[in-house]
Amino acid sequence: MTLDGINLDFFQKLSILIPKGRFSFGPTRKVDIPKRNGGTRPLGIADSRDKIVQKGMAVILEQLSEHRFHECSFGSRRGKSTHDALAYIKRKVPSGM
Repeated sequence: MTLDGINLDFFQKLSILIPKGRFSFGPTRKVDIPKRNGGTRPLGIADSRDKIVQKGMAVILEQLSEHRFHECSFGSRRGKSTHDALAYIKRKVPSGM
């Protein structure tokens, strides 16, 4: 068990709630972050349980949509970096251009 009380029982309940569409995200904790000019700006911090569900959803959506991207698409994709984009350009663009 963790400090947030997340244990195997939590994941078992999730496996029942999510397929039924019954999971509800909790309230976001609001924190004031200081700014350089002396003011503050609000920042919302999600609960650990919500972050687990959000990450799970992101992994599933990435797998479902990966095949829709073009070979030359590199932005914000898992396993695709700036280095990959530069290597792609070097392969595809004739030298001297």
